[in-house]
Amino acid sequence: MDDASLQKLSVSPGKLSPKFNKDITEYSLVVGSSVKELKVSPLTSDNNACYSISGSNGGKTVPLQEGALTVITVEVTSEDGTIKNYIINTTRLSSSDASLSGLSLSSGTVLPPFNPNCTLYTSTTPYHITTIEVKPAAPDKGIGVVVRNSPDAKPLELNCGETCIYIDVTSPDKTTSKTYQLLIQRAKIPWHITTIDISNICNYSCPVCLAIIHCPKSIAETKPKHVFCKSCIDELTRTTKRDPLNEQLLTGDWLVNELSLEETLTSLAVCCVFARYGCNEKPKLGELGFHMKQCEFRLCFVEKSEELTLNKILEEKMKNLCVSCPECNMNVRSAEIDNHKGNMCCAKLRDEVSLPKVGVRQWEKKLQQETSEKSVDIITQNAEEQEKLYFQNLLVFGQSRHCDSSSSPMKYLRTASELYATAIKLSSKDGKLHFKLGQILEEMHFVEDCFGFKQEEETETPAIDFNQRSRDSSKEDDIQAICEQRGFGRNPPLALQLKAIDQEYHYLLESQQSDRCEYVQKLYAWKSKQATQDGKVAQLASDEEGTFGKAYLKYCDAASFASDNYLYHLHIGRFLSLQGKHDEAVKRLQIAVGLKPVNVESRFYLGLALLQQADKSREHEAIQYVHEGLEHLLYKLTLQAESLSDRTSTQLHSSELLDITNVQCLKGFLTLGRALTSTATKIPNHFLKPDEIFRSVASLAVRALCSITHKGELYHQIERTFLEAHSCLLQWMVEVQKKGGAGIQESVVATHCDNLCSLLKVLSLPKDNALLQLQEKTCQQGVILHPQNSRALYMLGDAQLSRHDNEINNNNNTGALEEAEKSFRASLELEGKPSGGKEVPALIQEQQWWKERQSAKTKETSSSSTKTATTAKENQRVSPTKGTTSRGRGRGTPVKTTTTTTTTTRGQTKQPASKAAPVKTSVAAKTSNVKTARTSAPKQSAPAAKPTVGKAPCRSCSHTKTEGISKQTPPPTNPNPPTSQSTPQEAVGPPNTKSYHPRLGLARVLTRLGSDHDAVRRFYEECITMEPNLHDAYIELGEILVKSDPLGAVEVYSKYPFPDPLTYDDAYLHGEIARLLIKHEKLDDPRLGPSMIALGKVMGFSVLEKYVDILDSKLQYSKLLMQIYAQVNGKNVDDPDLQQFFKFKCWI
Repeated sequence: MDDASLQKLSVSPGKLSPKFNKDITEYSLVVGSSVKELKVSPLTSDNNACYSISGSNGGKTVPLQEGALTVITVEVTSEDGTIKNYIINTTRLSSSDASLSGLSLSSGTVLPPFNPNCTLYTSTTPYHITTIEVKPAAPDKGIGVVVRNSPDAKPLELNCGETCIYIDVTSPDKTTSKTYQLLIQRAKIPWHITTIDISNICNYSCPVCLAIIHCPKSIAETKPKHVFCKSCIDELTRTTKRDPLNEQLLTGDWLVNELSLEETLTSLAVCCVFARYGCNEKPKLGELGFHMKQCEFRLCFVEKSEELTLNKILEEKMKNLCVSCPECNMNVRSAEIDNHKGNMCCAKLRDEVSLPKVGVRQWEKKLQQETSEKSVDIITQNAEEQEKLYFQNLLVFGQSRHCDSSSSPMKYLRTASELYATAIKLSSKDGKLHFKLGQILEEMHFVEDCFGFKQEEETETPAIDFNQRSRDSSKEDDIQAICEQRGFGRNPPLALQLKAIDQEYHYLLESQQSDRCEYVQKLYAWKSKQATQDGKVAQLASDEEGTFGKAYLKYCDAASFASDNYLYHLHIGRFLSLQGKHDEAVKRLQIAVGLKPVNVESRFYLGLALLQQADKSREHEAIQYVHEGLEHLLYKLTLQAESLSDRTSTQLHSSELLDITNVQCLKGFLTLGRALTSTATKIPNHFLKPDEIFRSVASLAVRALCSITHKGELYHQIERTFLEAHSCLLQWMVEVQKKGGAGIQESVVATHCDNLCSLLKVLSLPKDNALLQLQEKTCQQGVILHPQNSRALYMLGDAQLSRHDNEINNNNNTGALEEAEKSFRASLELEGKPSGGKEVPALIQEQQWWKERQSAKTKETSSSSTKTATTAKENQRVSPTKGTTSRGRGRGTPVKTTTTTTTTTRGQTKQPASKAAPVKTSVAAKTSNVKTARTSAPKQSAPAAKPTVGKAPCRSCSHTKTEGISKQTPPPTNPNPPTSQSTPQEAVGPPNTKSYHPRLGLARVLTRLGSDHDAVRRFYEECITMEPNLHDAYIELGEILVKSDPLGAVEVYSKYPFPDPLTYDDAYLHGEIARLLIKHEKLDDPRLGPSMIALGKVMGFSVLEKYVDILDSKLQYSKLLMQIYAQVNGKNVDDPDLQQFFKFKCWI
């Protein structure tokens, strides 16, 4: 009697959503614009119940209003009067509506989730998908939907990178139209791809990642076009909107889609990535991914032996995988059983290393929690739950880039570490617990570095002890005290800290305080480790109070209690390698490989440690291990590109030791490339070539940078590895061209050199000595390749100026400044002249690095001539005729005669002859202390052989690099150079354009030299004329004029074309104008008011309070103050609220 529910409810036309259920009382329905009325058919559960339909006038048909929502209520009344309402929210579409109701794809999903009002969507598909079917859904049958380029609804062909698909939607009455845009991006193939025509690969390579351009984007108004991969340009302009290749400010719609280049790349003929394994197919780039999935030479993973083998021989390989070692019973790959018995059998190696004793550490005690739970298993389960929560919150953070302190991933890691430490307290001899705690601690270090999460500060006062942290803190305090005593302030840059320590050392040395000298020298050695990237990492890995160093200690504890687990020895070995203890690392890693001979990660790190050793007896074995690791990483990335899986949500970072975010892994591949360039052993044909490895490392590094959100130490380490890959490739190109290698054009080498010079300037890396040396050597190579190029010359000058500014022990040495001045002046002299000549400017020939290069070439040629003469004397015994010729050819050693003994090399360039430049000790001693073995003057070093900042403060015992420029010399000169009386080669190429860069650089050099102030001002003014938006020119010129002509500085600042809205740099200029005018009591100057208003709008009114007080003390400036206050707050002076404030301030 009280049943007021419906047994059935249906509508016509259409279907209810959700499907009818008597307990669900609200439904929705969308009908087309042509549906004018809706028929509702309810059926009550109780025959005695009745119902009524609102808006139906007692019937079942309800009229619908076009383009509006009609709420239909079905009221059901039971026999006893119980009432129950069912609501149907019905929307009748408008005949002028042109919206879709859904959008799906045959492969992949659209992002963001579909919304009819959003018209731009993106999707990512696996790399092997060549066609895709777009499935738009229209809510009204009368709506016209047309997918461009596919009117018959056939699958669309995808480009190799990005495909733009437009969906045109037309309303039923044809009055309204809407276009939906869908950007489909195919995943990038991680392998290095080679075009059939190798000479053209540079035209299709990205200047950043060095791979074939993926989703090409160019920068507007650049000639020639600056084209990059989409991910590369997005990453380089993430924080600073400047062109990576010329530093121009990017404004407006600066990013341009290169649709024509995308189509060209899709049809580009390339070699299969498995060509080195035997595949001869030459597919188009757009079809390469599909071919890779079908290629019989593709790599397959064999689980039992953990090796990669060709699909073609997989069945045969499965028959003979592993054999058992008779001594240790470990499964070893069949081909490696002899090497295993000799070097890595665990039955022989376990006694070669000593295991550290497990002690109770103070930091570990603090992690242990008091709990009533005594079950180790339950505590471990709770810790694993915290790990799961960590991954969940890390995934959420990756999507939103935001999280609060209560849901920070670091919080869950901290809790997990406490739980594992508590479990260790209950079961201290369980190696697995020690290992898990080590992994969590390492993950905390990684998350802090990669995502920027900060660890919680300890609220309790730490116990006083004499651990490593206390000692390091004491050293740091002493260093800061020395810096303050030497006038550098507290916490100055690292270079100035080292300079202060060096000055203190020499002062103590002169004062004969030997005991104090020794301590200061130790301070210098400790601090100087932070000046190099390897030194920083070594300190982190050995710091017992940092989470990274703590992880190492726990790995050692784990191995102490469970020495038969290969994982524990693997992690210890890689930490020892990071600490620079390569011999100890080899011993540990050999145990790891011995305990599990087929493990790829153990083999990779063992190979890396062997390559880093001084002993090269096992170099071939090491190369095989590291190359195998590279293949496995590329194979893993290929699988990820096939399934687009999310790596970050499954494994701890320490469980993925072959990963793009592992700097040690990337540097290992670089080490492999360097080893392949110099090894004398025979390398298998399927190995990647050195240039392919360098390009792969650069590409992997860029991929890693794109995945890191926080620009911390990890980001900078990968940036440095990225630059090293570029530098190694440049050196390889130069060496190959020098030896006459085919396919290496000089223009390609010069372009790569120029790009590297630009990248060295735009990346966010902190400038240190090693980086500046790399920048200067690269710029020197650019000048060697194109000595008549104005841009190459001013970039060299900029590098030389940066080296001077970063020099630790300048001691008023202006050698670098003088060379920078010559480079800038040479650049200015060449403006308007052809840029393709080979004549080296005289100002460059006067520089020390050029003289050393010429001297090295002379020695090399003389050595070659001497060998030729020796060979001729031996041949004289056989043939008197030949002997006579040989004696004549091998008699002299001057440059003019010995060059005839060299052979012509393809691709090298001619250079005009110049006089031999013998190296005189008196000259060299002014600028170099490590140039050659016979030169021992302890003065400032030349750019080519500059010592690192990590040297000892005592110069008499410092060890510096003796590596000369000759190791990176450019291609040899023409074997038959013209004599000094011959005319120089005529310059060719496009003319050098005028630029503000050499003028700005020269002005800075002259400012540091303190000479020719008129020239300095003239150069700055020329920069301002050529580039009116250059803040640096205004600021630097103003700083010079402030001392002698402060009102002249105001004139300079006022000339800047201030944009709207203003930036912080603009606010600085306005602030200087206001400061100088008020300081010199020019309060009636018409520029004072606008400058104070502009400064206040950007920085807030609080920065003006001091100036306002000064003006307020002068009664005649009340009107000006009212204008300033009103405009800073965005109001009118006549505003009633402000009038009350002005009366309070007595301004009116």
